[in-house]
Order: sequence, then C-alpha cells, then structure tokens
Amino acid sequence: MPSEKRPRVINGKPTYEYCKTCRRRRVKCDTARPACQRCLRAGFVCEGYTVLELAIRPLHDNAAQGTDIAHFHPPATANSPELAAAIAPAAACRAHLLSLYLHDLFPTTPRFAPHIAHTTALSLPHLYAQSDLPSPLLRRAIDTLCLAHLANKTQDVWRTNLAADFLGRLLAQLRGALHLHGSTQTASPRLDGTRHAKTASTSAQSIMMTIILLSIMPKLAGDLDIPAPHDPSAIHAQAAVQFVASYGPTFLTGSPRTDVVLTRHLQLQGMGVAYARRKNFGAAHPGWQGVPGMLHEEDAMYRGSGFVVQDTPSEWLRPASPRPSSAARARTLYEDLFDPVAQLLEMVDNFSAGSGPHSQQRLDNMAAAIRHADDLQLHNITPSLQESTAKAFGPMITASSDPNDFDPGIEEHVYLVTPAAAKIIPEHYRPTADPLTANSGLRLRLRCLLVDCAILQMIDSGTSRNDLPPDWSGLHQEDIERRAYTTAREILQFVHYASRRSLTVARFLRLWISAPRHFFVSYGRAPDEVQWCDGCVAAISARIARLVAAGQGETTCPMLGTVARSIESYRYR
Repeated sequence: MPSEKRPRVINGKPTYEYCKTCRRRRVKCDTARPACQRCLRAGFVCEGYTVLELAIRPLHDNAAQGTDIAHFHPPATANSPELAAAIAPAAACRAHLLSLYLHDLFPTTPRFAPHIAHTTALSLPHLYAQSDLPSPLLRRAIDTLCLAHLANKTQDVWRTNLAADFLGRLLAQLRGALHLHGSTQTASPRLDGTRHAKTASTSAQSIMMTIILLSIMPKLAGDLDIPAPHDPSAIHAQAAVQFVASYGPTFLTGSPRTDVVLTRHLQLQGMGVAYARRKNFGAAHPGWQGVPGMLHEEDAMYRGSGFVVQDTPSEWLRPASPRPSSAARARTLYEDLFDPVAQLLEMVDNFSAGSGPHSQQRLDNMAAAIRHADDLQLHNITPSLQESTAKAFGPMITASSDPNDFDPGIEEHVYLVTPAAAKIIPEHYRPTADPLTANSGLRLRLRCLLVDCAILQMIDSGTSRNDLPPDWSGLHQEDIERRAYTTAREILQFVHYASRRSLTVARFLRLWISAPRHFFVSYGRAPDEVQWCDGCVAAISARIARLVAAGQGETTCPMLGTVARSIESYRYR
C-alpha cells in the first residue's frame, strides 16, 4: 500500500528589496544591512529583513515512534484556540528549536557530571531566550546555531545544507554590519548619550554576541577538520577580541545582565587569546576608564580572602557614567594581574629575541618589570590564595583516609590511588568545593605559574647572554623556582575535583596538567612529578575516549585550541 505523500515544505520567502519598516510605510528602501539607512535618517527603528524560517517535515505517527524526529515537533502552545492562533508558526518553530538546543547541551539532569550553575548563567543562548533582543543579526545567529545542532543530531542531508546556507547568509550579514558600524564610529566615535549613541551601542552588542555565537557554532558534516589555532572557533574568538580592541566598550548598553554576560565572555576569551599569542591587545580606548575589571566570580572570591576591601561597590557602570565618589579605588584583578600578564609575555619575547649581550638600560628596564610582577605575586596573590583555599575547600582528602571519595569507575581516580601516584601527590582538593571559587582558584594558579615562568625566562636570558649571576635582576632565581614549584603541585591537586565533570572540562584538564609538566621539565629537578603528569594525562585521555564513545555531551567551548597553544608558554628554558 503506497504511503501518504508528505506535504511540501516551503522555508519562507526572503524580502531582499525592502526592509519591513519601508514595506509597511510603502517607500523605497535602500537595502542597507543590517539596518536600513533611510529608516534611521527618518527617525524610524528599522525592523530588519525577513529571514528564512525553518518548517520541520511532519512524519507519520507510526514512523516517528522510536526515533529522534518525534521530539522535533513544536509542542502545543495552549489549550485556548485564541492564544494558539496568536502565536505565529514561525515563532513557535524558532522557540522549539532553541529549547531543543538548550535541552541537549544544558540538560536539567546531567548525564555525566554535576551541574554547574554558572554555565547557564553565562550562556548567550540562555540570555537570548530570557531577554527581548530584537536584532535581525542576532536572530539569524541563533537560528543558524540551532539549525547546525539539529543537522548534526539528525544527520539529515537537507538539514545540513539548510544550516550551511544559513551560515553563509549570517557571515554576509555580519560583514555588512561590521562595515556599517565601522563607518558610523568613524563619523562619530564618541558615545555622548544621544539616540545615535544608543543605536551604535546596540549594533556593537549584536555584533559581539554574533561573533561569540559563531565561535561556539558546531561543525557540520562534511566540513574540513582544521587543526588549532586556525580552526573557525579560534578565529572567531580572536575576532571578538580584535573588535573590542578597536572599538572599546561600545557593546555595553546599560543592561546589567547582558553587559555582565558579554564582559565575562570577553574576559575569558580575551585573556586566552592574549596569552596564546603572547601579545597585549591593550585597553587603549578611553571608554574603558569607566568600566571596572572585577567580575562577580572573582569579586566573591577575593572579597572573602581580603584581596579587595569588603565595602568596595561592585556595581557595573556604563562607560559614560561617573564612578561614585564614595567608592574606594581598590586594587582589582583585571588591573593588577590579568591585564599586565600579556604585556609581560610580549616584553619577555622582545627581550629574549636576537643574540648578543643586552644593553645596561634594557637590563634595568626588564629588572624593574619583573620585580613589579614578583611584588604582585608575593604580597597580593599568594596570600589571598592561601586564605581562600582553606575557606573554599576545607580539609584535603587522601586515598587512605577517604576511600569512598575515589570512584573505581573514573580513570583518574584509579590512577590517583596507585601507590606510585599517591606517594608523589597524596592530598587532593575536595570535590564538594564551591565551583565558582574552585574554578577561580585553579585558573589563578595557572596564571601565577605563567607569570613565574615569564620571570624565569627573562632571568635566564640575562644570565646566558650577559654572563650575569642568577640574581642580576634583584630577584633570586631559586626563590622564584621554589614558588613556581609549589604552585605547580597545587595545580595537580585539582585533578580529583575536576575528574567528575563534563567532557569539555576533561579536555581542559588534560591541558591544565600539561602546563605544570612543562614547568617541571624546564625546572630539571622534578623527574617524579613529570612521570606523575604523564600517567595522569594518560588516565584523562582514557576517560575522554570513554565519554566520546558513549556520546555524552559535546564540546562547544571555542577556547580549547587557544589554551593548547598557550600551554607552551610554561617552558622557560
């Protein structure tokens, strides 16, 4: 018996000649993207252009049973026919696709790791789902992201082709938005509170969010497997940093939630790109002077440890807003450590380049730079880490005193309880520690080790090329190596804490363990620690292979390749 014919699918008809506002006004449109200039000159808000809408092919009930396609139908919107009719089918379909994406990548009940709340709090798709952001460019980016996820989930050729078409149109629309924003900033670069300033700020926000969404875009079937650091994710992450370096904080619109999420993404991606390229992108734009560098996560950690004063306001301010006169100008993490690290790495590379002895003036300048970095490590960062560790983790655990905390089904735990491994690293941080504080502590230790490796590289360059003693800079090389050795061992104690988490964290953990390994190799006096790192990396790789084979989760973070490139900076000779 022949099966019933499926209805024909029409994906919508794009309006290329007119924007929605000009079509409603019945005037000729200049077709500028992403916003019609005729509307802007007339004082109207351009509603953008019609985009392709996805219509899911309906299947027979008996054919859909037991397949993933059965879950792709938009759910019933309401029992009331009036309310259901008021919701456009395209909007319902878009909402269904977004909910499918969020459900798959951020499950309510995690399948393989404890839930980390800050991943959803700092997720741009979640932000878009919870906010009213009427941007045609951003809507196109969300549609493309959801379509790419759907195509990979179903492995349908027609969905893959549709997602690829959406991606091409998104890149073309983004290119037009960048050109328009650049010309607007050239004509009027200052944000003075006018309507034009708000339009420019909203445009910059849409561009920033779109670039970040492109950086987490999943690879479609048939795409080339480009290795890092030239993969699309790393390129888009670098593009976001370069956009901010060129235009400053113009993407801040005054919306507290949106500004915090975007700035958090900027901090994570910007620091990773700067450290990987060992280049200071800088914050030369004057608008940054009114933007604090401290974020909520670091704020909570360092207030508790005394790194900043307890009564310092942490309110997010727009670039044009004055700083409250009652606010104490406390030292912030952004200004004291993270921002100068990339500049320090760039100075080290310039100092180490070439051959022959250094001039005395250059030696004096570099000695002052590394003494300043050492002062921050010695008097600010190290005391705060010691205090915050006790508050965040509590007593350490060992394989002998806490055997129930080691799961034989986790490869890292099996390795940690072996006599050889337990002899080198006997104590570990508790897995019940606060994720926000624990993650901050791990990242801060990695950056402290990076700073110490940069100091040691600079000392080694002066010692070898000018035949100077190890203390030529005013710092004793053995003291720096001893501090870096302690920090590297503390990083190894985070393995147990991170071993129960997701596939993405496992891939990062493998890189994080490689960082102290590079230091131990350069140090030359820690062969046992090098062997421990090799065994731990092998155990982590085995867990990654198991999770990949089980299909448990995807890695959408764009920073894996960038972080892998920065790991080489932990070699100092």
